[in-house]
Amino acid sequence: MTTSRLLTNQQRLELFYWMLLTRIFDETMVNLWKQGRGVGGTFSQ
Repeated sequence: MTTSRLLTNQQRLELFYWMLLTRIFDETMVNLWKQGRGVGGTFSQ
């Protein structure tokens, strides 16, 4: 596998951070919804 030079290592880390944050938020909302504590609709990935 070759390394793309389109993104710097810092940009890759930032993208990974936001991906991880989104996943944690998604899992938290699904858990709240299952507990009956969610408000409105929850659409998981």
